[in-house]
Amino acid sequence: MNLITYKPVYRLVDRRPMPSKPRRRPSEPDQLGAFEAKTRFGELLARVVESGASVTITRRGIPVAKLIPVRSEIRDAAKLLRSFRVFQEAHALDGVTTRELIDEGRW
Repeated sequence: MNLITYKPVYRLVDRRPMPSKPRRRPSEPDQLGAFEAKTRFGELLARVVESGASVTITRRGIPVAKLIPVRSEIRDAAKLLRSFRVFQEAHALDGVTTRELIDEGRW
């Protein structure tokens, strides 16, 4: 009768750490699917702000939205305030005050 001796399984497993592979970063696409854009939204915002690049977001390969940098003149507080005042003058509220709109919940 032949007796077979078995070695415990834990001795058969190589316990040395796997050599780490450098993560290859794919080139930055100018078009992303909606799920990936949602997953990497913060990274996409940083890219748009820093490089000024725009990113197209697709759903099933069809473009549905575009993430673009804001023009610098909109970030200028004085210009923004002037544009609000011009809009306010062009759209009169016919005697209704902003306070009344806020109290009404329509602001």
